[in-house]
Amino acid sequence: MENLELGTTTLDELISYSKQKESAVVSIIDDVTETEYKYVVEVSNRLRLLFFRIKKSNKIAFINCSDLVLRIAKELKKKVQIMYYDFSKRPRSPISLYAITGVCRDWIITKDNGYVVKAFDTEGKQIQEWINTNIKEIPTPNLNRYGFRKYDVSLSIKGCNRNTNNSILELSRYHFATGGSFNAKRNCYYPRDTSTNKRISRI
Repeated sequence: MENLELGTTTLDELISYSKQKESAVVSIIDDVTETEYKYVVEVSNRLRLLFFRIKKSNKIAFINCSDLVLRIAKELKKKVQIMYYDFSKRPRSPISLYAITGVCRDWIITKDNGYVVKAFDTEGKQIQEWINTNIKEIPTPNLNRYGFRKYDVSLSIKGCNRNTNNSILELSRYHFATGGSFNAKRNCYYPRDTSTNKRISRI
């Protein structure tokens, strides 16, 4: 089984990284045992989730996909904390041009709500943060080198079909987050309501 663990990093680096305006969302699950870690690897492989182990702890940090991490934490009965800088921008030029070229010299800030921390208990109910984020910030070379993005821009062209594998992955992630079950034959998550399965099986 493929392991999408990216190695180890420190808690201070993760917190410092999450405070950067254009960093990806960081979600941390608390106190994962070795048996539970195998479950994390299995689900991460199915859903293509990237994660780190946090040094000197049993915590695991995921990059982006916080809704999926919340489901994993709830399945494991673990606390989870989500951290990110609530900032976004868009190209001043047409979005279609940026999607094609990936180049934009001028941006418009659409949102800047500052640093956000959300924590949840073992039942998925929101609580006070349990990881102290009030620390002296440090450089984050280990995380910055990956070039994680908070969001991606894609362009849909009339007459061209979307990548089938990506469509299946998006559906699988959605159904996992909303309580679906895994179909081993199809290697993806299906909704609990089996009458809606046709959308996946026809892809």
